Amino acid sequence: MIDAIGHRGASAYEPENTLRSFERAIAMGATSIELDVQVSMDNEIIVMHDSTVDRTTNGTGRVSSMTLEELKELDAGKGECVPTLKDVIDMAYGRAYIQIEIKDIRAEDPVVNMLRGYSLSEFFLISFWHATLLNAKRKLPGLKTGVLLEGLPVDPLSLVRSADADRLAISQRTIDKDAVDVLHAGGKSVSVWVADDISDIEKAISLGVDAIASNRPDVLVNTIRKSGVELSGHGR
Repeated sequence: MIDAIGHRGASAYEPENTLRSFERAIAMGATSIELDVQVSMDNEIIVMHDSTVDRTTNGTGRVSSMTLEELKELDAGKGECVPTLKDVIDMAYGRAYIQIEIKDIRAEDPVVNMLRGYSLSEFFLISFWHATLLNAKRKLPGLKTGVLLEGLPVDPLSLVRSADADRLAISQRTIDKDAVDVLHAGGKSVSVWVADDISDIEKAISLGVDAIASNRPDVLVNTIRKSGVELSGHGR
């Protein structure tokens, strides 16, 4: 079984990290949606990849120097507002698993506190900040977490275990079959990002990974189905 993750929603088709993008990913059959979180000046959890609003909105400036009210006034594309994490949870909870990437380490406590009010089985927390994942897991032992990596380490299993994580989330360009087998033997799962081409998706499936993130969830879901592998999660 493979989890089909809409990377920032259906970001090849809609403005990334917007409710419109997440809604379309779910409509395309994504079993999970992936989003990034930053923290505003007034400590709200904002869904945005970059630390500034410049690339993805009609505004300029750092997220951390703007209030939620100011951020909500921006156009994030096609008239979409910049959502909060709560906005996305309200829309997607129970329809798709929600994978949260912490980009700003200040988001650790606010995210942990917010997730206390929900079933933890609906969420997956990932980050390049591995110590943040370890801290979050200690506060919420039932929360699944995944360490993000670009390159393949010498000992991927030890790395995942050092963060008390459940998964290695790694670039599809660097993962190999040996690493997947080692992690599975150690009771850990593997997800890859970002696979948009059919050939890259097919390669990931052949390696036996547990989850694939794509900006094109329709292509991802169709390729998984054609491979004969079952979709996991809400999209089954």
